[in-house]
Amino acid sequence: MRTAPAVVDDPGLGAWRAGFDDVTPIAGLVARREHTTVGVVDRMRVTPGRALTVRLVDGSGALEVVWTGRQTLPGLTLGTALRVTALVVEERPGHPTMRNPVWAPVAEPFA
Repeated sequence: MRTAPAVVDDPGLGAWRAGFDDVTPIAGLVARREHTTVGVVDRMRVTPGRALTVRLVDGSGALEVVWTGRQTLPGLTLGTALRVTALVVEERPGHPTMRNPVWAPVAEPFA
């Protein structure tokens, strides 16, 4: 997935994320550690029978989130704001990924 700088570096998203005092900015995620972060879904991809993949952005970076064996999640659409918690892995250098995180919708930044 290619990162769109205009979305990833949006100062409005950074200000929104700063309102959550218990999360780590995407740019601060460390591989092989469990983290909680928030972000807005700006890309979705379904691989039939295999996985649902979304990209979350928070104003500091982008995070790939993968749910294996899923094609949908209730209420998940482009623009949805999510809180996710899981172990962070770096399957490709500079591309943090969470697999099968605990997730919950949160208030959207521009609603």
